[in-house]
Amino acid sequence: MWHEIDTGPDFRPVVRLVLGFYGRCMAREPKIRQVSPGVWGFRFTYGTDPLTGKRITSRIRVPGSIEDARQKLRELQHRKNLRQHPVPSITLSEVREMWDESTQHQGRRRVSTARIEESAYVRMLEPLLGHLPLYLLSAEVITRAYDELLRRWNPGAVRRLHQQLSSILTWASERGYCEVVATSRVRAPRVERQRVVAPSVETVRFLLDSVEDDQFWLVCRLAASLGLRRAEIVGLKVGDVNFAVATIDVLRSVTVERGLSPYTVPTKTGERGTGTLGLDSELLESLRSLRQRLLPVAVQLGVPVEEFFVVSGSDPLVPVRPDSLTHRMRSHVNAHEPLRGVTLHSLRRFVATTLVESGVDMATAGLVLRHTDSSTTAQHYVAPRAERARRVSASIGELLSTG
Repeated sequence: MWHEIDTGPDFRPVVRLVLGFYGRCMAREPKIRQVSPGVWGFRFTYGTDPLTGKRITSRIRVPGSIEDARQKLRELQHRKNLRQHPVPSITLSEVREMWDESTQHQGRRRVSTARIEESAYVRMLEPLLGHLPLYLLSAEVITRAYDELLRRWNPGAVRRLHQQLSSILTWASERGYCEVVATSRVRAPRVERQRVVAPSVETVRFLLDSVEDDQFWLVCRLAASLGLRRAEIVGLKVGDVNFAVATIDVLRSVTVERGLSPYTVPTKTGERGTGTLGLDSELLESLRSLRQRLLPVAVQLGVPVEEFFVVSGSDPLVPVRPDSLTHRMRSHVNAHEPLRGVTLHSLRRFVATTLVESGVDMATAGLVLRHTDSSTTAQHYVAPRAERARRVSASIGELLSTG
C-alpha cells in the first residue's frame, strides 16, 4: 500500500513562471552582430506606437568594438526606461537625448543636422544647463545662460541654440516631462540680416572656363544651371537623366555618418525637395558623353549603367562625400583671384537671382530650388543688383516723360 507523504508546498508552478519570464526577457535582448569589419549592429525596439499599435524598431550600427556596441545598447535601454517611467529629476541633457532619438527616427531631422546641433549643444549649453532638472529651467535661468554665452559666441549661434532648446522643451512638454515651455518667455538674441550676395554672370562664366577637369566642370555646371545642393549633386544617378526629353529627376541626397560610408537619403526638404528640371543642350550633351564613357565599365561589372552615380570616385556604384566637392571648389577658387568668395552654395543663389531678374515669379523660382516656402527664396537667395535697380528706376521716369 502506498502512503502519501507531505513534502510541503509545490513551488514548481512558480519556478516555471519565473523561468518563462526570464526566457521571454532574454528573448527580447537584442543580439549584437558584426555587420562589417569594425562595425557592429543590432535591432532595437523603442516601444509601441500608441496610434497604430505597431512596434517601433530600428537598426543600430556602432563603429568600434563589440564593447562599444554593448555600451550603446545599455544607453538606449536606459533612455527607454526613462521614457516609460519619467521622473521629476530628469535633466535637460537626458531629455535632449530622447528628443534627438525621437526626431531622427521620425525623419524630422537629418543625420548631418543632428550632428551639428549636438556639437553646438555640448560645447555651449550643456556646461551651463545640461545638469539641471527640467522643473528648474525657468525663463530667468535660460536668459542668464544666454547672457553668459553672448560673451563668447556670436548672436547667430546663440539664436540657433535657442531654436534647438525650444524644440526640446516643446517635445518634453507634449510628453509630460515638464508643464511649461520656458523658452516661450525668453527673447532670442537679435541677429542682423546679412545682405544676400550672388556671383555675376561674368564670374560664373569665368569659373566654368577655368575648370579643366570634366567631372568637376559638370559639378559646377549642375550647380550653376539647376541650383542643386552639393549633397543632391553627388546623389544623382545616370538613370535620373531622361535623354529623350532633356530632363533630370532630383530624387535623393547623400549624407555621411561617422564610421560609415556615404549613403543616400531623401532630399533636405523631403518630398517637396524632389522634382524634374530641364536641361540645356550643352549640359545634356555632357551627361550623354559621361554615359558613353561609363558603358564599358557597366558591362565589365555586369550592372546597368543607370545605377552609376554621375559624380563618382573609384567605384561608380558608391556615392562620394559631399565635403569632397567643397574642398575641390575651395582649392580651385584659391587658385583664381577673380573667383574669391564663390562657393557651390553661392551658385545656388546665382540661379535664384538670375531667374528673378529674367522675370520669373518668386513662387516658380522657389520650385526650381525646391524650397518648402518661397519666402525662403526671397529672403536668403535672391541678391539685389545695383545695375538692375538703376535700370528699373530710369524706366519709371521714361513712362512719366511727355516728350
